Parts: sequence; structure tokens; C-alpha cells
Amino acid sequence: VDAQGQPILIEQRPAVLTIRAASDPIAVEAEGDEVAPGEVATVGLHTFEPIALAGGQMMLLYDASVVTGTPTVRIDPRFGKATFTVKTPRPGKIVVRFTSADKSLNKVPGLLVAVGLTTRASTPVGLSTALALDPVGSYLLDGKGRRLKLKIEAGDLSFR
Repeated sequence: VDAQGQPILIEQRPAVLTIRAASDPIAVEAEGDEVAPGEVATVGLHTFEPIALAGGQMMLLYDASVVTGTPTVRIDPRFGKATFTVKTPRPGKIVVRFTSADKSLNKVPGLLVAVGLTTRASTPVGLSTALALDPVGSYLLDGKGRRLKLKIEAGDLSFR
């Protein structure tokens, strides 16, 4: 019932609940986007579980031929407090190292590290390019500063 004592309609839906064993890796993905050529694509590191993080690093690999300009990076404060540094060692590769001193980062899962990529207006519609998190250069640190085992999924950047 609601605050006024009226019944609240509940619609049930079938679903699957997956329980991860404590020793299983944490799933993360290179979140992609679908944009029109010339638009800014928002891609980055996506988490699925609310695990408090002390920090980590994302090494995102993307097709530089469909991008122009310098990538922008942000960590939305709704995902927790964090500071970060950005390096772009070569076109198509961006490295973001982040730290959360109060370990509040990722208490809400989602697009943890968002990268804005300005796409080329000349990119053909229908093209899809791969996005990947480099497994050697990408890691997450739990609240005690220990590396978590990750299960990394790829993404893509598609043009409509």
C-alpha cells in the first residue's frame, strides 16, 4: 500500500537471477555507443556490480580512423568521488587512471569512466568498429587496494 493506504499495483515479470561466486571474476565491458557520423560518442568502462573501489585503470582501444580531436574524460559524481589522470599515448588508445580516496567509487554500477569521442562526419553510415579494454592495462582495485579478477567484454561503436 502507498502512504495513503491505497493498494499499489505490482506487475510481475519473469527474470533470471545470477549469483556470482565470491571467487568469480567481476564482469566489466567496453561500453559502446551508436551515433550519427560527426556526433560525439560516449564510450568507456562499464561495471555491473556495486563494489566499492579504491581505484583502477582503464586502457581503452578504439579505431582512431573514425575519430577526430582529443577525447574528453569524466567520472560522474553519482558513481562516487574520484580523481583521475588521462594519457593518450597514441591515436586509438586512451589510459585513464583513477583513485577514490574514500572508496565510494562504483557503489552504484554503470558507465564508471566516460570517454567522449568526436566522430568524423565522413564516417560511412552502417559502419561498426570494435572497442576493447586492454586486459593487461585495465584493472580495478577493491577497497583494500587489491586487484580484482575481471571478466572483460568488448563493445562497439556503430554509425546510424
